[in-house]
Amino acid sequence: MIEPGMKPDSIFIDNVRSNAYAIIQLMTIQKPNIPPNPIDLNNFQDEIYRDKIIRAREMSEHQRLAVAIELTKSVFGRMHEGAMWQLETNDPETGWTEVCRRLQQLRRVRDQGRYVNERPENQ
Repeated sequence: MIEPGMKPDSIFIDNVRSNAYAIIQLMTIQKPNIPPNPIDLNNFQDEIYRDKIIRAREMSEHQRLAVAIELTKSVFGRMHEGAMWQLETNDPETGWTEVCRRLQQLRRVRDQGRYVNERPENQ
């Protein structure tokens, strides 16, 4: 909190101190109990998946559409950030150009039939 007569250095120190307290609080929050046994881990993952399915079935069509749009926006955002990081640029336009180029490349590969939906018979 900024009080009259505070120097910029003391404001910075107060912000660092409050951020440190917040980090310590986050570190002390208990993590979920993830089972070490592979069979228990599979059951744990199945339970998480079932919960997601149940939540999705309880949603209306409009809610599911809204979730799908948010997920798509988030994926595009990550693709954009990744492209900018790989190109080592801070220019958003360059990042979007690269995302479009990569998506066009994926479409070409798909249209040429190089992606398969099923495993080969011998595997």
